Amino acid sequence: MPLTWCPSPRGVLAGVIFAAVMMILTSPARPCGALLQADTADAVIDGQRALVIWRQATVDVHVQLEVVGNASEAIWLLPVSGLPELSGGDPDVFDDLERMTTPVVELQPPAVRDGDGCDGAADPAGASANDVSGGAVFSQGGTVGSYQYEIVVAPTATGVIDHLTEQGFAVPTSWEDEITRYVDDGMLFVAAKLDDPIHADVSALEPLVMTIARPPTSQLVYPAGIGRLSGGEVIPILVYQLSDRRYRVANFASVALDHLASRVRDNHHTDGDPTYATALDQLTEASGGKLVVTEFAGDIRALELPPSLAAVVSDDSFYLTRTFLRPRREHIDDLLLSFASDGPDEDGYAEAPATSTSGAPMLVLVMLMLIVFRRARAIRTPRPGQ
Repeated sequence: MPLTWCPSPRGVLAGVIFAAVMMILTSPARPCGALLQADTADAVIDGQRALVIWRQATVDVHVQLEVVGNASEAIWLLPVSGLPELSGGDPDVFDDLERMTTPVVELQPPAVRDGDGCDGAADPAGASANDVSGGAVFSQGGTVGSYQYEIVVAPTATGVIDHLTEQGFAVPTSWEDEITRYVDDGMLFVAAKLDDPIHADVSALEPLVMTIARPPTSQLVYPAGIGRLSGGEVIPILVYQLSDRRYRVANFASVALDHLASRVRDNHHTDGDPTYATALDQLTEASGGKLVVTEFAGDIRALELPPSLAAVVSDDSFYLTRTFLRPRREHIDDLLLSFASDGPDEDGYAEAPATSTSGAPMLVLVMLMLIVFRRARAIRTPRPGQ
């Protein structure tokens, strides 16, 4: 599997294009969570990477947030299906995944929520997220790494909002409909508060790991839709999954990496923006706003893994799938993660062969058509005296 790209003398132009592509791919993805602040601070969630590990009886969801700005106090609100067990994560996991699976697109220069989710699934202790009634319930809490967390369960959005307000966090009125949607689906909320203030020089926060019971359907609803509350016009989302087979985003259309590379090439030849993100945005718009690209898929047991990844790979979780999407805010939706039984491996490398832009092939075609036309005319036109 190619992990780096080395320019050849005839590939200098491709190297320039590829550098731009890599800059886009390694920029952080925006959040699927929501950031609440206790004051008028300007801190926002600027990125998120998620790793979903499918084990025999449980599912581990690793999340790392990237925050910019300042806030004396801030809390991250995330919907989750089933009562979770929380633990601290290893930041090296995401850095190593990024280094190992970032896709390579090489341009050759010219010669010279539908389906069954896990809502209401039993947690490892046997509780159910749907077995609640009455007002807001503070089911459990504690400290994990640099977070103080609460798990808030309520039959209505008002119960969740009132509880958070009592903790000193003002919930915008515009958030009520989104919170209601998750409450109605039987979800509860993890509210993770940072121990320390957020400063402008803070980027990647400590990862948080949420463990829930594995649903019988082996499908999981990942609550990306809440990103509408705090995301930008375009909300990139990067999701890794480790299981015993390839996984997919079942409720989004998909595009092959090779096809995406061809669009990058076409944009370059038409003097357009030859970046990976632009190509994906164009294909996403053409597909109706919901499109995902699988950038890597394969069994990683035979690879020389860094310690952070070796610690999470097991007999249940050895097949790695990396999916990336850039929906606009109005099209963002929760992701239905499901297995792809017939999906092929993807090594993360795509080569887009060049097509000539000189016009010579078209000129040759026109000349051939003209010759054929003249020969046909000569056959049909009688000579003088005939």
